[in-house]
Amino acid sequence: MLLTYLGRRMVLAVVALFGVVLTAFLVAHSVPADPLATVLSEQATKDPSIRAAYVKRWGLDRTLPEQFGAYLANVLRGDLGESFTTRRPVLQDLKQFLPATVELSLAALAVAVCFGVPLGVWAAVHHNRLPDHAARAVSLVGAASPIFWTGLIALYVFYYLLEWAPGPGRLDSHQTMPPRVTGFLLVDSLAAGNLELFASALRHLILPALVLGWFILGIIARTTRSSLLEVLATDYVRTARAKGLGEGLVVGFHALRNALIPVVTIIGLTFAGLLSGAVLTETVFAWPGIGRYAVTASTRLDYPAILGVTMLTAVIYITVNLIVDLLYGVLDPRIRVR
Repeated sequence: MLLTYLGRRMVLAVVALFGVVLTAFLVAHSVPADPLATVLSEQATKDPSIRAAYVKRWGLDRTLPEQFGAYLANVLRGDLGESFTTRRPVLQDLKQFLPATVELSLAALAVAVCFGVPLGVWAAVHHNRLPDHAARAVSLVGAASPIFWTGLIALYVFYYLLEWAPGPGRLDSHQTMPPRVTGFLLVDSLAAGNLELFASALRHLILPALVLGWFILGIIARTTRSSLLEVLATDYVRTARAKGLGEGLVVGFHALRNALIPVVTIIGLTFAGLLSGAVLTETVFAWPGIGRYAVTASTRLDYPAILGVTMLTAVIYITVNLIVDLLYGVLDPRIRVR
């Protein structure tokens, strides 16, 4: 039954989440560096009383098992700890930075799916002909181009030379954030009735979304092409053609639905990766998302922030994998859970 399957997956998800958090905890604490050196000034670090106070405050005087046990107990109460860097609860930081990443990820995924799937279908239908070669070249360049390089080139061309796009950031420098309702800038600006702010936020979103979507587009297009080619060679597709069905109906209805199963997997995992933080894109475009927050936490040995981002990433991947598994049954009834 479906409920049994979901229950089993939830148990496995909890086990996987525990393993991820334990691994991240051990790796973070194995780094041979002093986290207080990045938080305190040089003079404060040398003061034994100040150092002892901060060590006790963050529980760094305990053994690793004691620290991990205390962390798990706090997590069960909904407390992810306090960031060494921002001096705020990690959960509050995640709530602040996650919407920016989600907004960018959804826009990039929309670009990749809307262009990548048709491009892959077009290449498969015109197999080994000029459209196929052109589509493969586009997807190969997209998948092989480093995101940071593409982002810098895009900024140089469209922002500096042509002045078609605004600079890095989510808003123009003279504008202020609207009252926070959802954290999504496009939604909050509309909720505030500020169309000028909405237009500015949309302009700033387009270029990083295209850069990030361009990279994902190549992966989705190549996966769609190879999967559809495999399905088009099956017996039931040849039978449908022999019955006189139009090529559009054969490809669009009979073949594409089964070919989308591996594509859905790629889309799901890609989206999970985007939500966990498109680090390079957010860095190049000064996008205040989870990626930049994770980089800052890592460079400063901010243990609570590192573990918070790791847990968020694990939850996202586990959730997306569960959704993808359920979508398999929708696309292909033969693999539905009984």
